[in-house]
Amino acid sequence: HTACFRAARYQQLTAVELLATDASLVLVDWIGSGRVHHSGEAWEFDKLVNRIEVRIEGRLEFLENLVLQSPDPSSPPPHLTVAERLLGYHVTGVVVLAGPRVGPVAAAAVAAHESETFESQRVGARAPPPRLLSSCATPCEGVTVVRFCASDVQAARDFLQRLLLPLEGELGFAPFAETG
Repeated sequence: HTACFRAARYQQLTAVELLATDASLVLVDWIGSGRVHHSGEAWEFDKLVNRIEVRIEGRLEFLENLVLQSPDPSSPPPHLTVAERLLGYHVTGVVVLAGPRVGPVAAAAVAAHESETFESQRVGARAPPPRLLSSCATPCEGVTVVRFCASDVQAARDFLQRLLLPLEGELGFAPFAETG
Protein backbone atom coordinates (compact mmCIF):
# COMPACT_ATOMS: atom_id res chain seq x y z
CA HIS A 1 0.00 0.00 0.00
CA THR A 2 1.60 3.24 -1.18
CA ALA A 3 0.43 6.68 -0.04
CA CYS A 4 2.28 9.76 -1.28
CA PHE A 5 2.52 13.03 0.63
CA ARG A 6 1.87 16.52 -0.76
CA ALA A 7 4.14 17.48 -3.71
CA ALA A 8 5.79 14.02 -3.79
CA ARG A 9 7.20 12.53 -6.98
CA TYR A 10 7.17 8.75 -6.75
CA GLN A 11 8.13 6.03 -9.20
CA GLN A 12 7.87 2.28 -8.64
CA LEU A 13 8.56 -0.79 -10.76
CA THR A 14 7.31 -4.23 -9.75
CA ALA A 15 8.69 -6.92 -12.05
CA VAL A 16 7.73 -10.57 -11.56
CA GLU A 17 9.13 -13.49 -13.52
CA LEU A 18 7.37 -16.86 -13.29
CA LEU A 19 9.94 -19.35 -14.53
CA ALA A 20 7.50 -22.15 -15.31
CA THR A 21 3.94 -22.36 -16.60
CA ASP A 22 2.91 -24.22 -13.43
CA ALA A 23 4.11 -21.35 -11.18
CA SER A 24 1.42 -19.15 -9.62
CA LEU A 25 1.16 -15.53 -8.55
CA VAL A 26 -1.14 -13.32 -6.51
CA LEU A 27 0.05 -9.72 -6.75
CA VAL A 28 -1.89 -7.01 -4.89
CA ASP A 29 -0.83 -3.40 -5.38
CA TRP A 30 -2.85 -0.45 -4.18
CA ILE A 31 -2.34 3.28 -3.86
CA GLY A 32 -3.94 5.41 -1.18
CA SER A 33 -4.83 9.06 -1.60
CA GLY A 34 -2.35 10.30 1.00
CA ARG A 35 -2.36 11.50 4.58
CA VAL A 36 -6.07 12.34 4.62
CA HIS A 37 -6.66 11.85 8.35
CA HIS A 38 -3.32 13.36 9.39
CA SER A 39 -3.18 16.54 7.32
CA GLY A 40 -6.14 16.46 4.94
CA GLU A 41 -3.95 15.59 1.94
CA ALA A 42 -5.84 13.63 -0.72
CA TRP A 43 -4.16 12.93 -4.06
CA GLU A 44 -1.96 16.04 -3.65
CA PHE A 45 1.32 14.53 -4.90
CA ASP A 46 2.91 15.99 -8.04
CA LYS A 47 3.42 12.70 -9.88
CA LEU A 48 3.15 8.97 -9.30
CA VAL A 49 4.34 6.37 -11.80
CA ASN A 50 3.58 2.75 -10.96
CA ARG A 51 4.66 0.07 -13.43
CA ILE A 52 3.92 -3.64 -13.07
CA GLU A 53 5.43 -6.28 -15.37
CA VAL A 54 4.58 -9.98 -15.19
CA ARG A 55 6.53 -12.41 -17.34
CA ILE A 56 5.82 -16.12 -17.67
CA GLU A 57 8.70 -18.19 -19.05
CA GLY A 58 10.26 -15.01 -20.44
CA ARG A 59 7.13 -13.70 -22.21
CA LEU A 60 5.63 -10.39 -21.07
CA GLU A 61 2.04 -11.39 -20.24
CA PHE A 62 0.90 -8.34 -18.27
CA LEU A 63 2.05 -4.72 -18.28
CA GLU A 64 0.48 -1.89 -16.32
CA ASN A 65 1.88 1.62 -16.46
CA LEU A 66 -0.19 3.87 -14.22
CA VAL A 67 0.68 7.57 -14.27
CA LEU A 68 -1.16 9.97 -11.97
CA GLN A 69 -0.04 13.58 -11.93
CA SER A 70 -1.14 17.11 -11.21
CA PRO A 71 -2.59 18.92 -14.20
CA ASP A 72 -0.19 20.82 -16.45
CA PRO A 73 -1.61 24.33 -16.90
CA SER A 74 0.12 24.61 -20.30
CA SER A 75 -1.73 21.54 -21.66
CA PRO A 76 -5.18 21.79 -23.26
CA PRO A 77 -8.16 21.71 -20.89
CA PRO A 78 -9.72 20.17 -18.96
CA HIS A 79 -7.27 20.64 -16.09
CA LEU A 80 -8.66 18.07 -13.66
CA THR A 81 -6.74 17.19 -10.54
CA VAL A 82 -6.14 13.55 -9.62
CA ALA A 83 -8.78 13.91 -6.87
CA GLU A 84 -11.33 15.21 -9.40
CA ARG A 85 -10.56 12.37 -11.80
CA LEU A 86 -10.95 9.75 -9.03
CA LEU A 87 -14.39 11.11 -8.02
CA GLY A 88 -13.87 10.97 -4.28
CA TYR A 89 -12.32 7.51 -4.13
CA HIS A 90 -9.33 7.27 -1.78
CA VAL A 91 -7.85 3.93 -2.89
CA THR A 92 -7.09 2.54 -6.34
CA GLY A 93 -5.48 -0.81 -6.94
CA VAL A 94 -4.89 -3.89 -9.02
CA VAL A 95 -4.80 -7.62 -8.32
CA VAL A 96 -2.96 -9.87 -10.77
CA LEU A 97 -3.72 -13.59 -10.59
CA ALA A 98 -1.65 -16.02 -12.65
CA GLY A 99 -1.07 -19.74 -12.69
CA PRO A 100 -2.90 -22.94 -11.84
CA ARG A 101 -2.96 -22.63 -8.04
CA VAL A 102 -5.02 -19.43 -8.23
CA GLY A 103 -7.37 -20.71 -10.94
CA PRO A 104 -10.36 -21.01 -8.57
CA VAL A 105 -9.87 -17.42 -7.35
CA ALA A 106 -9.58 -16.14 -10.91
CA ALA A 107 -12.68 -18.07 -12.01
CA ALA A 108 -14.67 -16.77 -9.03
CA ALA A 109 -13.55 -13.18 -9.77
CA VAL A 110 -14.62 -13.44 -13.40
CA ALA A 111 -17.96 -15.02 -12.47
CA ALA A 112 -18.65 -12.41 -9.77
CA HIS A 113 -18.00 -9.55 -12.15
CA GLU A 114 -20.08 -11.12 -14.91
CA SER A 115 -23.04 -11.42 -12.53
CA GLU A 116 -22.23 -8.25 -10.55
CA THR A 117 -22.37 -10.06 -7.23
CA PHE A 118 -19.91 -7.56 -5.84
CA GLU A 119 -21.41 -4.25 -4.73
CA SER A 120 -23.52 -2.50 -7.35
CA GLN A 121 -21.25 -0.67 -9.73
CA ARG A 122 -23.75 1.58 -11.41
CA VAL A 123 -22.86 5.22 -10.89
CA GLY A 124 -25.75 7.54 -11.68
CA ALA A 125 -25.78 11.32 -11.80
CA ARG A 126 -28.06 11.50 -8.73
CA ALA A 127 -26.95 8.43 -6.84
CA PRO A 128 -24.09 8.61 -4.35
CA PRO A 129 -21.07 6.72 -5.64
CA PRO A 130 -20.75 3.14 -4.37
CA ARG A 131 -18.04 2.37 -1.79
CA LEU A 132 -16.29 0.23 -4.38
CA LEU A 133 -15.91 0.03 -8.15
CA SER A 134 -14.16 -2.94 -9.70
CA SER A 135 -13.55 -4.55 -13.05
CA CYS A 136 -12.13 -7.88 -14.10
CA ALA A 137 -10.35 -8.95 -17.29
CA THR A 138 -8.42 -11.92 -18.60
CA PRO A 139 -5.82 -10.35 -20.91
CA CYS A 140 -4.31 -13.72 -21.80
CA GLU A 141 -4.78 -17.37 -20.89
CA GLY A 142 -3.91 -18.00 -17.27
CA VAL A 143 -3.77 -14.32 -16.21
CA THR A 144 -6.70 -12.49 -14.61
CA VAL A 145 -6.56 -8.82 -13.60
CA VAL A 146 -8.94 -7.16 -11.15
CA ARG A 147 -8.84 -3.37 -10.84
CA PHE A 148 -10.65 -1.47 -8.12
CA CYS A 149 -11.32 1.94 -6.59
CA ALA A 150 -12.58 2.18 -3.03
CA SER A 151 -13.97 4.98 -0.92
CA ASP A 152 -11.50 4.18 1.89
CA VAL A 153 -8.92 1.65 3.06
CA GLN A 154 -11.50 -0.46 4.92
CA ALA A 155 -13.66 -0.82 1.79
CA ALA A 156 -10.54 -1.92 -0.13
CA ARG A 157 -9.59 -4.44 2.59
CA ASP A 158 -13.14 -5.84 2.69
CA PHE A 159 -13.17 -6.25 -1.10
CA LEU A 160 -9.74 -7.92 -1.16
CA GLN A 161 -10.71 -10.24 1.67
CA ARG A 162 -13.83 -11.40 -0.22
CA LEU A 163 -11.93 -11.69 -3.50
CA LEU A 164 -9.03 -13.69 -2.07
CA LEU A 165 -10.95 -15.80 0.46
CA PRO A 166 -10.75 -18.92 -1.77
CA LEU A 167 -6.96 -18.87 -1.14
CA GLU A 168 -7.45 -19.68 2.55
CA GLY A 169 -7.11 -23.44 1.98
CA GLU A 170 -3.99 -22.95 -0.15
CA LEU A 171 -2.31 -20.52 2.27
CA GLY A 172 -3.59 -21.73 5.64
CA PHE A 173 -4.97 -18.27 6.49
CA ALA A 174 -7.48 -15.84 5.02
CA PRO A 175 -5.77 -12.92 3.24
CA PHE A 176 -6.74 -9.49 4.57
CA ALA A 177 -8.65 -11.01 7.51
CA GLU A 178 -8.41 -9.10 10.74
CA THR A 179 -5.76 -10.52 13.05
CA GLY A 180 -5.43 -10.32 16.83
